[in-house]
Amino acid sequence: HDSGDNGIQAEGGGAIVRSNLLVGPFGNKAFDSSHNVGTVSDLTVIHNTILYSYGAGLKAWTGAPGQTNLVFANNAVYSQICGNLQGYTIWLPAGWTPGPAITIEGNVVYSYRCATAADAGTVNLATGFILGNGAADFENVTALNTPYTAIADYKPAAGGKLIANADRTWVVPADLLGNTPTAPYDAGALDHAVPDTTPPTVAITFPGEGDILSGLVTISATASDDGSVAHVDFRI
Repeated sequence: HDSGDNGIQAEGGGAIVRSNLLVGPFGNKAFDSSHNVGTVSDLTVIHNTILYSYGAGLKAWTGAPGQTNLVFANNAVYSQICGNLQGYTIWLPAGWTPGPAITIEGNVVYSYRCATAADAGTVNLATGFILGNGAADFENVTALNTPYTAIADYKPAAGGKLIANADRTWVVPADLLGNTPTAPYDAGALDHAVPDTTPPTVAITFPGEGDILSGLVTISATASDDGSVAHVDFRI
């Protein structure tokens, strides 16, 4: 953090920006997408968590001819301030065209220094997001303007707005810590699910201990788990 400029700046296209934890302050926006290099197209920005910053500036996302496959989905954007252009959570240009070229879905936003604490802080955007609760949405964060050292501190808190509010179309195969997301899916770079550390139980029901066998024998067993059992292997 504290880069002195944009945290991530995506130019042109053909990129996927996913599962990043961006904790400010930044000198400018946490995420920026502009026309500095060619036409922005084929850019997917999904499952990122942004805190204590100016949010995501999608100023090049107009839906103009030549733009295709621009996706901003399942991100958690918790902005630092409001009241000016730099104080947004998600900013799109006036007159942008929603449709096949641009998809905005499953985001959770919160701007905590607005006149009203419940301000979403979005600019030229009325859909594709829900309003968060602030620091209470994270597992071990008490103040949005204080960087925490452990990545796991930013996991979604049980009962918070990040839980189960992601769009399943854009779910990533693994979160920032490598955990596989489980349904219902969460917004942001981290999944709230606790890894399954309880092994399944397996018991051979036939043959029994001490049985003397000959010829062709069918081995039977039972297996159970608190989740599911994919298969049972026998090794002799």
